[in-house]
Amino acid sequence: MKRERVTTGETFGNLLRRLRGDMSLRDAAKKANVSHAYLDRIEKGIDPRSGKRIEPSVSVLRALATAYNIPSELALSLAGYIDSPIVDEQRVREIVREELAKAREEDAQAFAQEHQRFLEQSPFDHSKANPYDSLIVLQSCSTDE
Repeated sequence: MKRERVTTGETFGNLLRRLRGDMSLRDAAKKANVSHAYLDRIEKGIDPRSGKRIEPSVSVLRALATAYNIPSELALSLAGYIDSPIVDEQRVREIVREELAKAREEDAQAFAQEHQRFLEQSPFDHSKANPYDSLIVLQSCSTDE
């Protein structure tokens, strides 16, 4: 089975049904070592006889996770056993990009401020200096060693 992304708010049963794809209910149940009737109830999320929510055991969830090639933590989270919010991977990437851009901007500003302090404390006249002159001097000093 191929790996697929879990969407926020997706139920465990919907995920299993989607991951099962073209595989028959019986084949998927056999792979997970559960009955096809029980797997059908898990996918639907409700026991048709009682109308109550299906709550598979931890061992069944682990077996299903293995059979469907998903992390056990994901199965346990979607089934409500553990508090582990499923975060959309795309949103995480956006946040990382935003924070990285912010960090780069802050680094650039800190460098500019440090460079300005360097120029102000220097005994030389830097009024017409190129801001990158200090980098050139630093580079030449490091190659002289």
